[in-house]
Amino acid sequence: MYNFLKINFLGLILVGQLLNAQYDNGVLISNEGNFGSPNADVSYIDQDTYEISNNIYQAVNNEPLGDVLQHVRIHGDKAYLVMNNSNKIVVVDRASFEKIDVITEQISLPRFIGFANDKLFVSNSSGRYVSIYNEADRSFITKIEQLGSVNNVEVAGNYVFVQQGNWGSGNSVAVIDATTNTLNSILEVDEGINGIISNGDFLYTLSSTANGTVINKIDATDLSLAATIIAEDITGAGKIAYSDGNLYFIGNSTDIFSVEDNLMSEPSLVTSVPDNAWSTLYGFGVVDDYILTSDSNGFTQASIIRAYSKETGSLVATFNAGIGSNGFYDNIVEGLNTSDVVLAINKVQVYPNPVADRFYIQGVEAAQVEIYNTLGSLVKTVQFNGQAISVEGLAKGVYFVVISNDNMKVSKKVILK
Repeated sequence: MYNFLKINFLGLILVGQLLNAQYDNGVLISNEGNFGSPNADVSYIDQDTYEISNNIYQAVNNEPLGDVLQHVRIHGDKAYLVMNNSNKIVVVDRASFEKIDVITEQISLPRFIGFANDKLFVSNSSGRYVSIYNEADRSFITKIEQLGSVNNVEVAGNYVFVQQGNWGSGNSVAVIDATTNTLNSILEVDEGINGIISNGDFLYTLSSTANGTVINKIDATDLSLAATIIAEDITGAGKIAYSDGNLYFIGNSTDIFSVEDNLMSEPSLVTSVPDNAWSTLYGFGVVDDYILTSDSNGFTQASIIRAYSKETGSLVATFNAGIGSNGFYDNIVEGLNTSDVVLAINKVQVYPNPVADRFYIQGVEAAQVEIYNTLGSLVKTVQFNGQAISVEGLAKGVYFVVISNDNMKVSKKVILK
C-alpha cells in the first residue's frame, strides 16, 4: 500500500540519482514535455523515502528520452514508453530503468499501447492504424489499417479495444481479435467518447453530452451492452480510471467522481482540485489508495502533482514533477505495511518557520537532520537529540530539512529570514 504523507514536497528534487537506483517500489509519472523539444522524461515517487526523482531516464541512460511521452505501459519486468513525436517506443527495465530496446518499425506518431496473447498492440495516429508486435523479440507482425482516428488502447477478455477519436470527436471503438490479429467489429455508442477503461472483463466508455455524463459498460465476452448510467448533473466528463471495483472520472472541469463498476448506483463526488484553466487535471490516475492529479502549469514550468485519499478525498501530498505530467503508473512490486511510519511522520513538525537563527523539531526524539539548499546541495548535517538546530552562517532563502531515523524519513521546507 502506498502511503503518501501530509508533507509539502514542492521543489523537493534534492536527492541525487544513485547509479544503482531502483524504481520498482513506487509510482512512475509520465512527463510529456514540450512539443518539438526532446525534454520528455519520467518522474518517480519512492514508497520508502517519500521522495520524488525527476528525469530518471536521462539520469540512468545519459541521453534524452525524446519528444512527447504520450503513454507508459508496465508489463512483466519492463516498462514501455510511447514517444509520440519521436516515432518510437522505448523499452526499459522497470526496476533499473536501463534501456533495453527501441521499437521504430511501423511506428508513426504512436498514441497508446496494450498487451494481449503475448503481443503488443500500438495505436498510430499518423496512418490511422494499429501495429502489432511479438512480445518476446518485439518484431513486427502486421497492422490493421483504415481505422480512422485512433487513440486509447484497452484490453478485456480476448479483445483489444481501440478508441476512435478523442475528446468526444468520435463515438466508436474498434474491436480487434487478439488471437487472429484481425478487426472483429466496430462498436458504436450514442455519444462522443472522451475515454475508455477496462477492468479485465468489461470495457467502459465515458461520454459527455448535453444531457450530462454517460458511462457504458460493455461485456468483453459477447460485446453486448451490459449497463448504462447517465448523470445529468455532471458536465464536461473527461478522463476515466478504474480501481478496486470502482470507476473514477473527471467532471465539471475540476471535480473527481466515483461510481461502482456495476453502474447500479449514482456517482458520488470524491474531491475537487484547484482550477487552473486548461492545465487543470491534465494528468489523472488512481494508484492503490490514492487519486493522483497533475496541473501542467501551461507547460511553462514543473507540473504540480497532488495526491488525494481515495476514501476521504482529502489532499495528503503535493509534489513537483516534469513538464506536462500526463499519467501515473503503479510500479511497486510488493506492498509495504507502513501505517506506523505514517503516524510517526505526520507528527513531525519544524518551528518556527520562517527561521531566524535556529529552529526546533517536535514529534521525534532522535534523528539525523540534513539541510539542503534549492540546488540540492547538502549544507549542514546535525545529529538531533532534542536540541535546537542552529542555522547561523546560512544565507537567507529556502531550504529543505530532511529528518530521518530507522523508522521514517520526512522533508520539511523552511525559509531563513
